[in-house]
Amino acid sequence: MPIASRRHRSPSLQRRSAGRGRTLYQQPRLLLRYERRQWYRLTPPIRAMFWAVGAALSFSLMGLLAKDLGQRYSPIQVAFFRSSFA
Repeated sequence: MPIASRRHRSPSLQRRSAGRGRTLYQQPRLLLRYERRQWYRLTPPIRAMFWAVGAALSFSLMGLLAKDLGQRYSPIQVAFFRSSFA
């Protein structure tokens, strides 16, 4: 049985196979569709508050780690890694 070329395939089969193999890297989906919809339903000020709280928590964690590691390592090493990961 001969292999059908692309132009002889049915239109529905062409639509289903159109996206395969075209991209080398596909962006990972961190949020599912439902969560993404819920996120974009929030008003921009509410989303900004979430980002501000997340930034405050991450900077607090960075300061806590810098103080804790400052007791074990030299201040130059702590400052280097703190600035490189910030």
